[in-house]
Amino acid sequence: MNSLDVLLNLILWIYTHSPPYVVNDYINGLQMTSNPDSYLTPPQIIARNGYPIETHIVPTQDGYLLQLHRIPHGKSDNANRNRYPILLIHGGPDSSAAWIENGPEKSLAYLLADNGFDVWMMNMRGNTFSTAHITFTPKEREFWNFSYHEIGIYDIPASIDYVLNKTNHEQLFCIGYSIGNSVFYIMLSELPQYNDKIVAQISLAPFLTLVHERQVLGFLANILKSALEQLYWNTPGGIAQHDLETKLELRILNSIYIFGYSLNDILINLIYGMPLHHLNKDTAPILLNNWPAGTSVKAALHFHQMLDSFANFDYGSEENLKMYGTSRPSEYNISNIKVPIRVYYAVSDTIAGPEEAIPLYEKLPVKAGIVEITDPMFYHMDYMSNANINQLLNDDVLNVIPYMIFNTSNQASQ
Repeated sequence: MNSLDVLLNLILWIYTHSPPYVVNDYINGLQMTSNPDSYLTPPQIIARNGYPIETHIVPTQDGYLLQLHRIPHGKSDNANRNRYPILLIHGGPDSSAAWIENGPEKSLAYLLADNGFDVWMMNMRGNTFSTAHITFTPKEREFWNFSYHEIGIYDIPASIDYVLNKTNHEQLFCIGYSIGNSVFYIMLSELPQYNDKIVAQISLAPFLTLVHERQVLGFLANILKSALEQLYWNTPGGIAQHDLETKLELRILNSIYIFGYSLNDILINLIYGMPLHHLNKDTAPILLNNWPAGTSVKAALHFHQMLDSFANFDYGSEENLKMYGTSRPSEYNISNIKVPIRVYYAVSDTIAGPEEAIPLYEKLPVKAGIVEITDPMFYHMDYMSNANINQLLNDDVLNVIPYMIFNTSNQASQ
């Protein structure tokens, strides 16, 4: 037990008057909020809210076993309808919880199911729900030897093939959020044959390179890279895991309030710039129980690399020569993307704002519209947690999807 563990256990003991050996039981049973979904997994949350839920295990070509969470139909829908499948690809380090954390009335997964779609939610390798492998365990360095490249060329294709096989459809619709779009672009850049399996895609807060983030970080970007490299070489390779320590930290932060907001709310505001009044305080605790969901240090390094380029993972000049035949990693060829893509962005998003979204949209071979969120104070986390999300985003998404499916299908048949 390191010094941080000792400190956290001491804080918890003082806070609860409970001995440290009941930490895990305490955290799992703690009721700091009236929202009963705050201590459940996504499948449990979905079931408690009255929706059908299935958990599917998807094997990838390189041995990972991913969880796909499926809402096959709405509360009162006919389960036997041949509903169009939609694959939701979360950001990072996140999980399927992102698509349901805003509650049944405001979360896109529930709304899509209620509007006649068969909803499938991915969990990328290394997150809370995808920590299995046919050979390795998360305690082994080999398990964490992946970047967003592997997620793009293995996880998403495996999920698409699995969904199409289960639903007997030839194509599906995709929606991505943040890095979930980037890995989608990586897949189609590297495996253009998958264009034929996707009718269209919606990109929420997309980016190729993090222009604004580079400007904000400045010289701190190199310090961050050095810190990640130290983690890469001196740890098994996982980062931001939702383990006991993380749960404890979040519970403590969420239990201390200042002017009506928890310390965790304030932390989210500092990291993502999201105004405190934008948080849906009734459902925010669900986010706390499932985020961060974890990824690899190598993926975090790949994300950092996107400050400058949208390219394969950078192993350094010597290794790059062996891997790619050049001293620099090869750029992803997004001209291979033939799927119609609709982009949504917000001017105040400090991670994927207009500096990222507009140049990206201009490069896309097949454009299906670009939409600026009307709220000038809409930030990166707002896509999943904003209390007014239906008016700002979801209503338009739900209206445009049937048109995109119909229009693309008609063009393909002509």
